[in-house]
Amino acid sequence: MEGREYREIIEIITDNCISYMDKELGIRVVSKKIYLQDVSKISLDYLSSIITLEGHINSLFAFSYEKQLIDKLCSVFTEGLEIDAEEEDIYLEETACEIINIIIGNATSKLERHDSLLRITPPFVIKEAKNLINKKDSKFYHSIIATEQGHLNLYLILQDRK
Repeated sequence: MEGREYREIIEIITDNCISYMDKELGIRVVSKKIYLQDVSKISLDYLSSIITLEGHINSLFAFSYEKQLIDKLCSVFTEGLEIDAEEEDIYLEETACEIINIIIGNATSKLERHDSLLRITPPFVIKEAKNLINKKDSKFYHSIIATEQGHLNLYLILQDRK
């Protein structure tokens, strides 16, 4: 893959996420920034959902939410439901998993090639700011979506094929 393809992948995911947050969830996006420099370490925010694509694009996507933003997104997702205090964390995690599943799932039609299918793994969640360290055979790319409720950091981690 080339730098142009990395940019296209991160732009597709970022734009899909902005559109979904605005049109489906009513979350106003204030700005977006895309960084195409490879980084050596990712510092995750309060809650992060992670999903993997396998196929001609071997990649991992991480959506890392500031607490205020994931709280707002969860309240939109669960509007009208009565949630017990001990279930709040479960709903936060389910919201984060559902969002990444929708965004990446909808993007696969734009990322697929006619000669290769993409497979998506089920998403999982990491809570409370951890770091991901770049191995020498991977490339990390990053975009930031700023909303009125906080930031969402999107990370694209590509595994080089040998």
